[in-house]
Parts: sequence; structure tokens; C-alpha cells
Amino acid sequence: MQYFDADFLGFFRELAANNEREWFKARKKRYEESVKQPFERLIEDLGQEMQRIEPGIDLRLPKELIFRIYKDSRFSKDKTPYKLHASAILSSKGRKAIDWPAYYLQFGPAGVWVGGGAYRLSPAQVLAVREAILDQRENFERLLAQPAFEQYYPAGLQGEKHKRIPKQFRALGEELPLIYQKQYYFMRTYEEEAEMDEILQSKELLPWLLEHFEAAMGVNRFLREALAGE
Repeated sequence: MQYFDADFLGFFRELAANNEREWFKARKKRYEESVKQPFERLIEDLGQEMQRIEPGIDLRLPKELIFRIYKDSRFSKDKTPYKLHASAILSSKGRKAIDWPAYYLQFGPAGVWVGGGAYRLSPAQVLAVREAILDQRENFERLLAQPAFEQYYPAGLQGEKHKRIPKQFRALGEELPLIYQKQYYFMRTYEEEAEMDEILQSKELLPWLLEHFEAAMGVNRFLREALAGE
């Protein structure tokens, strides 16, 4: 099924040069037809398929997974009112639970982003993940070395790092620098303009996304289990 036509990215490209409320208001119908509605259909279909291949994920309605296009610019120097992409998080806890391992997608002129993991963890949650890695190092490294995960996420697990970590992890840190991270996410970005157009207008977009997410299910499951008892 083809969800998007050329006007999906076309709308955002024009919005980038006209990021004003009056411009957007005059083109609200276009936004609804070219961006919002097809993106909602995609997320609904993705949710159904994800529940089939990952039992127990229990995804919510699309409106609870999709981020609003309206920016919160209260604490930003950039006061433009609209985001230049459509994005959603596939999580049993909805889009507001950004500390829970999930799957993420973002489509806009800056790139097609597909990934997930644990992006914003509390200190207690970071400790829980580190303890799980320490206790299950062999399993953790095996998941990261799976051919499918390496194929779709060649950068591996990414994230900001602490300069210092508790002493019980320091010996492991010499062999496994990932233990220093305070974020554990994976992301693949496609940024070539022709490639983005091809991806988003493809009738195989849904299975293409599922392949990315399925490749990381073992890693996400490890992270969720680490946090379940935190």
C-alpha cells in the first residue's frame, strides 16, 4: 500500500520557508490530506503489525503515539511554530513515556529516521540497565552482534556518556565502553533526497519499517526487562 505521495515531503519543504501560522492555516486542508491522515493510517497499520510480530507490546491508538506538529518553543530561541517532520513512537505506554524502550520513526526533509531504544532514562533506570548488562553480558553482546541488528543499525547502540561510573562497573567498562552510556538507543537515518522520496512513496514502506523494527526487537526486549523491576 502506498501511504504518501510527493506532497508529503513537498509540504514540509514549503513549510520550512514559510513557518508561520497564517501560511499554515491557509493550507490546513492540504496538511490534513497530504501529511496527517496518511501518517495516521501508517501508524495504525504499523501498530497492528507490530502486535502480531511482537506479542505483548499492546500498542495504543495512533493519536496516543503520534507527536503533534506544533512546537513547544517556550524555552527555545527558535520561535517558529511548527515542526518540519511527522513523528511517532511505538510504545505500550504512549508518546509521553520517553523513558521506556520503544520504536521511533520520523519523516521530513531532513531525513527518514527509523530506530528506537531507551532515549531519556533517570539515574535509577541507567543503573538498572548497567546492572542487567553486567549480569547478562554474554547475552547482551550476542544481541548486538546479531546480523540483522548490525545490518540495519551499523552504528550500534548510541547515546550520551558519563565520564565517571560507579566502581562496580569500571572493570567491565575497560572492555565494554557501552557501560558508560546514559542513553541506549539505535537509529538509522536516510538523508539523500531521492532516497527519501523513494522510501516514502514506496508501496513496500510498511514491510520496510517492520524489517527495521524486527531487527532490534531482541535489544529492546533486553532493555525493557532491565527496567521492568527498577
